[in-house]
Amino acid sequence: MLLHYEILDFASFMMATEKERQVREDLVERISSIIGSLWAEAEVRVFGSFATNLYLPTSDIDVCVLNTPEGGSPRELHEVADALRGEKGLVRKIEVIEKAFVPLVKLVDRASDVKCDISFGRNNGPSNVLLIRQYLEDFPSLMPLILVVKCFMHQRMLNEVYRGGIGSYALLLLVVSHLQHYRTNFKHRMGNGRTMPNLGSVLIDFFILYGSKFNYVYSGIRIKNNGNYYSKKRKFITDSAQPMLLSIEDPQDEENEIAKNSFNLRSIRKAFAHAQQQLTMWRHGNSISVTPLSCILPVDSSFHERGDLLRRCRAVQDFPVLNRTLPPLHYGQTSSEGSQPKRSRQEHRRLLAEASSRRSKSRKHRSAGISKKELRRREKKQERRNDRRMAKQRGREL
Repeated sequence: MLLHYEILDFASFMMATEKERQVREDLVERISSIIGSLWAEAEVRVFGSFATNLYLPTSDIDVCVLNTPEGGSPRELHEVADALRGEKGLVRKIEVIEKAFVPLVKLVDRASDVKCDISFGRNNGPSNVLLIRQYLEDFPSLMPLILVVKCFMHQRMLNEVYRGGIGSYALLLLVVSHLQHYRTNFKHRMGNGRTMPNLGSVLIDFFILYGSKFNYVYSGIRIKNNGNYYSKKRKFITDSAQPMLLSIEDPQDEENEIAKNSFNLRSIRKAFAHAQQQLTMWRHGNSISVTPLSCILPVDSSFHERGDLLRRCRAVQDFPVLNRTLPPLHYGQTSSEGSQPKRSRQEHRRLLAEASSRRSKSRKHRSAGISKKELRRREKKQERRNDRRMAKQRGREL
């Protein structure tokens, strides 16, 4: 259960502050104003993780420009880039990517270091926002899980599509499909109950499914109509030179195949399999990590910087492991997934302290070459010595 509460804690830690959201909204407003000065009839829409509140502090802002005269031609991309570059103090870095599957203007805000991707003519992006919000209502566990998985991919640089990674929308659909089929794919987790197990088990099973069990060569993922799997060869044209590619049917366009450009799937699958191994090792006491989530999300400078930011913005207490804020007292309840058990903050702190103590003792004895069996024998021997010492003390008192 410790991983369950740590996932909730991590989701709370990654939730944007009001100041962070305001900074992003101001950037979008400035970009919209500049684009509006170029084409009066152009419409600027925000989509992706920022529009659905599923963004990390390091996530990009996805902006789509509609109703331009040439529909996003290379000339228009450079025209927007030149206009943004000419705005004093706006951008730190700007780049035009013409040869990508979706041509982009990528920029970095000078004041906040927030990144923004500007695309043209993509109606499906903004229309996905309502669909994602519906998924969040249907699956309350989706938000904390996707935040953990997105950070996992970001740390390993597997989140950029033009580098062969999986984009945030495709990654969200993977998690949604996992939740849709959980009762079928992992019946042994359900037991005789109807409620979903804790978030820790669901996360581990996500890595098991997409790290070792799922057949990427023959199978594709469908989300629509409660979800199912389909044959890739029957549904879409496959590339015989690259048979192991991820195939996801667009929930709003059955003829559109999502994630087919994620050519680095072997590295992604390997990362998922390794994450499952690390979490399983921690569960069996064979990991040197203090907490389970730190096995797959190593603490880096960005975590410490965010902890400092949250303490300044929220005036929160220091968190003993990753400088994170404490989770809510309970996880919420729905008819589809049931309720999660409540746990007080004091109990959560106690669990973390016990886990830290166990890991410290385990590291100390493993470094000395002492096996677990020998360690238990020594502990029992020490207990007997203490009992004899107490008995002698009582005898002297009598």
